Amino acid sequence: MKSNLILSSESRELLGRNISVMSKDGFVCITEVMEALNEKRKSMGLESRRLDHLFATNGFQEKMKALVRELSINDICTVRNLTVQNHELKINKITDLKKYGMAYRRGKGEGQKWYVNPYFFVMVALELDPEIYAKVIIWLHDGFIEDRNAAGEAYIKMSSAVARLVSDKGQLSDKISRVAKAINFIVFNKHESGIRNTATKNQLNDIVAVENVITGVIDGGFIDTYDKLIDYLGHEWKKKWGNPVMSLKD
Repeated sequence: MKSNLILSSESRELLGRNISVMSKDGFVCITEVMEALNEKRKSMGLESRRLDHLFATNGFQEKMKALVRELSINDICTVRNLTVQNHELKINKITDLKKYGMAYRRGKGEGQKWYVNPYFFVMVALELDPEIYAKVIIWLHDGFIEDRNAAGEAYIKMSSAVARLVSDKGQLSDKISRVAKAINFIVFNKHESGIRNTATKNQLNDIVAVENVITGVIDGGFIDTYDKLIDYLGHEWKKKWGNPVMSLKD
């Protein structure tokens, strides 16, 4: 089962802040978003806004109904406790979003934060600051969807290629994990649990590139044993960072 981890890196910046996003469902930390948006509004001489200010406007309610209806019709997400056909939508505060499965809390006490459906996040950002329209769309698509989908597809193809080099399938998981560790050393010059969750856009691209190269050299017959693959990755690490090849085999 895929864990729902909090992702945070410089590639997920909005208005100069790192915005946290959940890895499994893409929910965005609306607490951090509102702080960032209100800081900008203050710098522009505008009054700060709260979510309940938005919920109280007819225009926002109309947009919410249209958004939820489209999400449900296109099976993009499931909205609980809602009869879309009858346009039933009663949202006056963020806890109402929780009832519909579109928000939840993480953390305790002063560190508690709210995370919301990413489509709702875009609505809020556009409503409070039209100037960031283009930035939000590009940021959300490239930083959270396109890059990670590409990384996932590249990893699947690479794993399939590596599997052909491993005769004992009982060891396959460990062998692939070792290759993934080697990729981390090549890209980050280190390995630690969850390191890819903090990867920048460029680092994600580097991961995809290395995974595609591994698939290519195996499919092309240039590497035909697992040990040769590990040696190759060790040389790539040394070439980029100047580290001893043997360290990769520890």
